[in-house]
Amino acid sequence: MGAIDKTCTRCGEVKPFEQFHRNKGAKDGRCSRCALCDKEYSRQWNVDHWKERKAYRDQYHKDHREEKAAYSAKKCEDSDFRAARWRRTKAYYLRYPDRPKARRRAQRAAWSGRLVRPAACSSCGAHCKPQGHHDDYNKPLDVVWLCARCHSAISRQESPT
Repeated sequence: MGAIDKTCTRCGEVKPFEQFHRNKGAKDGRCSRCALCDKEYSRQWNVDHWKERKAYRDQYHKDHREEKAAYSAKKCEDSDFRAARWRRTKAYYLRYPDRPKARRRAQRAAWSGRLVRPAACSSCGAHCKPQGHHDDYNKPLDVVWLCARCHSAISRQESPT
């Protein structure tokens, strides 16, 4: 083991120094677990402590509501922010002209009653206010009603590269 190698305390493997995250509190300036083990540890910790994380996050948002609103309002007043948002929106409309049109037609049909939104997700059956998903944007009224979780999972699978 050379001066540029370190042993991970979790997996026991000897790895290059660069494969350990920085830690100012450590003698050598690096964490005791390698980056891969640290990632797995963090993931498992988040799974085990999701209730505490959710409670903290909810309390934080509750305590800082005014600050967040002021920050958001200030950001929206910024002309650079507005210009950048406009450029992104315009690029999206130019790249996918059929998507906003299909979304608008489905919304109008739902508002007028021609398209009925169910009270549950058609994929998992969860009771919620489902979102409309288009398998084919050329058929704007052919909508699959999905909860947010199922919709994002399907959209991630279908996202263009």
